[in-house]
Amino acid sequence: MFKNSDITIWGVPVYWFAPPGIMKNFIDRTHGYFVKKGMLSGKNAYLINIATDSGFRNSEKVMRSWLEWFGVEIPGVLDIYATEENDIKHNEDKIRKINLFVGKIKRELKIKE
Repeated sequence: MFKNSDITIWGVPVYWFAPPGIMKNFIDRTHGYFVKKGMLSGKNAYLINIATDSGFRNSEKVMRSWLEWFGVEIPGVLDIYATEENDIKHNEDKIRKINLFVGKIKRELKIKE
């Protein structure tokens, strides 16, 4: 459970300018479980948003408002466009972007290669 983690990485597809329904359902249900505002202070979350065309900012707003309500800091966000099943897998620029983002997380966590 993410309550026991120092960091979490959320890979969230963007469905019509918002996280998918199953993620929104999870968000809604956690408010009954984690009732104390700021109870996860000191934790970090990284967001990876994946969309076909747009909607990154609106989806990120939902994720941010949920995480920040609990006191979670968000030191990094990565937006990736993907339209086909292997769109990321075969795109060197997107792979480079992801590797840079992962490198940033590793440096912040002081993880050695």
